[in-house]
Amino acid sequence: MTDIELTEKIKKKAIELGAGKVGIGEADRCDRTPFFYTSPYTIMKDAKSLISICIPYPKGSLDIPTDDPYVFVSTFGNIKNTLHNKLREISIGVINLLNKNGYKGVSIDPVIPIDERRWMACMLSHSYAGMMSGLGDIGMNGMLLTSEFGCKIELITLFTDAPLDYDSIIGGTIFNGFCKECKKCVEVCPAQAIDSMKKPPYTIDLNRHLWGIQGWIDLSKIEVPPEDWINAKPTVDTVIPKYRGRYPKIKEYDKWRDEYDDVPFCLKCITVCPYGEK
Repeated sequence: MTDIELTEKIKKKAIELGAGKVGIGEADRCDRTPFFYTSPYTIMKDAKSLISICIPYPKGSLDIPTDDPYVFVSTFGNIKNTLHNKLREISIGVINLLNKNGYKGVSIDPVIPIDERRWMACMLSHSYAGMMSGLGDIGMNGMLLTSEFGCKIELITLFTDAPLDYDSIIGGTIFNGFCKECKKCVEVCPAQAIDSMKKPPYTIDLNRHLWGIQGWIDLSKIEVPPEDWINAKPTVDTVIPKYRGRYPKIKEYDKWRDEYDDVPFCLKCITVCPYGEK
């Protein structure tokens, strides 16, 4: 039996703790997903619901220039870290509420370890879970777009055995109604990683994408990755050793990524997206 009262309490609690928006969906919606994401039932066998929570970035915090990596990681990196810690705090508050009402809850950290056998196909996609909880829609840039904040958000996902009241899925509506006409993210992507002819979540060329967000563009001063990087199979793992030798400063970038919750070194597709701006 759906617990509508508890659903309202959860959303209210998350907002009180600092969340920007909360979506709730059926756990089964995340069971058979693209890119081999882990089933919620491997995390909680008796999961019934998923809770997706987002926090928006403060205005101006995504406009920090990436030209100087020292400046970038010490400003944007700290902001990203702070939002992640806030999401962790909110998730514990929601889980405590679930526990008080006789239910269990498990949160999936904002920063998810990557399974290198599948590279970017990690344990779970917070963007996909957000779409399945009715929080928003995955846009052409592969990010979750919400009507309130666009894609300028950070996310956390929870699973619970509580039978909650599910929000409607709006998947495809923002992409079809907005992204197909806009395409600003496609035009601005230096690595040419976004394919406007495909549908999410398959719009992103992962090898090209990694060239940008891992900092290889900054290190090499080459925007479009070389052919051996683009065509590397099964993942770019096969060519990274060569590039690490060519650009030893990548060790410093790797250290910063670990320190600052996997900070990306390219934000162009996020900053240029106008969706959700009033």
